[in-house]
Amino acid sequence: MIPRNDLLTADSPKGLEVFQLTDESIPSSHLYMEAQVFAPDSSRLLVHRSAHAHGSDQNDPEHRYLVCDLASGELMPLTTETGATAPSVTPDGSWVYYFVNETQVGGGRLTLKRVRMDGTERDTMLVIDAPLAGTDLQPSVIYPLSTIRSDGQSLALSCFLRHGERDDLPWGLMVFDLANPGVQVILQGNDWINIHPQYSRSQDPEAKHDILIQQNHGYFHSPVDGSFSVSPGGKGADIHVVRDDGSDFRNMPWGRDGNEFCQGHQCWIGRSTRAITSTGTRQPAEQQIIAGRAAPFAGHVGLA
Repeated sequence: MIPRNDLLTADSPKGLEVFQLTDESIPSSHLYMEAQVFAPDSSRLLVHRSAHAHGSDQNDPEHRYLVCDLASGELMPLTTETGATAPSVTPDGSWVYYFVNETQVGGGRLTLKRVRMDGTERDTMLVIDAPLAGTDLQPSVIYPLSTIRSDGQSLALSCFLRHGERDDLPWGLMVFDLANPGVQVILQGNDWINIHPQYSRSQDPEAKHDILIQQNHGYFHSPVDGSFSVSPGGKGADIHVVRDDGSDFRNMPWGRDGNEFCQGHQCWIGRSTRAITSTGTRQPAEQQIIAGRAAPFAGHVGLA
């Protein structure tokens, strides 16, 4: 790390220090803010090189995840595989789970791996190179963020789901069992194109199974031919909560009622069962930061 106190001003808080983490000619980036990339004591975190905040190119051999040790001021390469993506640090900070994305639409291979945060003891947990068991669905177009349950026993990842020449173009959410490696699809449909899945951080035996998800109504995107469209009257996002077995689908009481609409960037508030988001309204024309709890499903209208 390079001290950059030259960036401080006379108005900067007393005791504030600024450090530059990288100095390579290729771009480096933090991971998108909802990613679970910190050790529990905040002494270490993940960043990545040859990347941007929303991900990386799955075919870029220069892309790497790095562990930043704030105590020693060192950056340590953690991955070497081309296609490494969607890391999650376990709640105890001992492991990093990540995927190696070698998929293509309708085929290829997706590998779930784990490595200790110090770079040792790397394991391959699961390989998906055929349609998922009991389905004709095969993942591709992998979302660059995963989310891990507060007990470290399950991990969720969104993706495009298609095998062969299916006529429909479903996106969906996979949940991986980390204790007994396996995977199931708990959501699928055309408008699950930007799910932003986030496991609850609660340690309550029931609440820990909840995943915050985003549904973009009326949006259609085909990775097969690159087409993208929004159906008339369908534009807008609902935020929902679902259990990680696909049951108990609920509404967050926000947006898409004809006046209020979600801007996104929703997240859980700490380890509580409340979540926060940003919204806008047409009348009056303003933006708001609001919070709430999940309510029973009452149709795809935000005001439950």
